[in-house]
Amino acid sequence: MLSSSGLPRRGVNPARGPRRLGATHVRGLAAFASAAAAAVLLSACSGSSEEAVTTASEPVTTSTPEPGSKVRILQERQFLCRGRVDLDLVRVTMRSTVDDAISLDENCSGRIGRIEVDTWTADGIKVQNHGKVAHDLVIESGYVKCHDIAGEYHQDGIQAMGGRSITFRNLRIDCLGNANLFLAEGGLGAVTPTDVVCEDCVLGPNSGQTLFYADSIRSGARGTTICTGRFRAVRVEPGAVEMVSDGNRVLPHDDPSCRDVTGSKASSR
Repeated sequence: MLSSSGLPRRGVNPARGPRRLGATHVRGLAAFASAAAAAVLLSACSGSSEEAVTTASEPVTTSTPEPGSKVRILQERQFLCRGRVDLDLVRVTMRSTVDDAISLDENCSGRIGRIEVDTWTADGIKVQNHGKVAHDLVIESGYVKCHDIAGEYHQDGIQAMGGRSITFRNLRIDCLGNANLFLAEGGLGAVTPTDVVCEDCVLGPNSGQTLFYADSIRSGARGTTICTGRFRAVRVEPGAVEMVSDGNRVLPHDDPSCRDVTGSKASSR
């Protein structure tokens, strides 16, 4: 239940080469060079500090940052974090691609100043749990807004399956499926989520249970506003060890402060 699902990836058939020399051959070489240059530029926009490219259905980037840019803006394409990062903004929009908008993967560490996630399909942020997990990472501000959900997908605002010493700060999260913040060991089980905390966050009212503690260590929320979800505000399972729950405020489901916690103005088109 805890692993993410996605649509089948579509491959690209290689173009046939020219059959004879001459003008046609020269034009073919020029087209190949242009395509190669475009591929290099797209790789630079993937968002990974190791230049890993995540293939999605019909990936489209809305920005082409210059080398050294600290901004990543992606549409229908996952932001994959591997290695150390130092970014000011990551903005991801997923209207039709069924995939986690942001994946915090092996050795992801450092800082991201702000994230902005608008999704109609799957999880907002997934902390993966294999290999050398994400660690010593701070996300300083932003929001995750789930406008819709793909079928019966197990949707979370943040699903922390692993990771160590990860701080989400000043995030506003409002999703529709399981939880806005779900702390539960999953994936390949490299580690138990440890010291994964949302500080000064606002968790909206539209998920099943707003904050869900399961198998985790010293993880949870601090100084956070928790709007009661469809079923409950907080759910705690026996696997939660030394859970963090300091200075939080729980509001009723229909409290006026819970009506629009993200302020996202993204349209469906």
